[in-house]
Amino acid sequence: MNCNITVIPGDGIGPEIVREACGVLDKVGAVYGHTFNYTKILMGGCSIDEYGVPLTDEALETAKRVIPSCSVQSAATWKLPLVRCSSEPASGGRSSCDP
Repeated sequence: MNCNITVIPGDGIGPEIVREACGVLDKVGAVYGHTFNYTKILMGGCSIDEYGVPLTDEALETAKRVIPSCSVQSAATWKLPLVRCSSEPASGGRSSCDP
């Protein structure tokens, strides 16, 4: 599967989070034979700094153009392993998950 994704790093979800999320998707793609192509657009404070407005018309058009290009019918299409999580927190206060 080939998927085009618009990423919007910045306010709320910082560039470091978006960068890591893209890295996770790239790893999934390498393991399961998918390709992810990223288009970055600016929104919020970084767009104001660059263009003087929180969201440019061009950024909005880019997002509209890229969003429908990923044709995933269901999670089963990805052939990812099922992960079951217990409702009881493990040590450290987190739920434990077993693949």
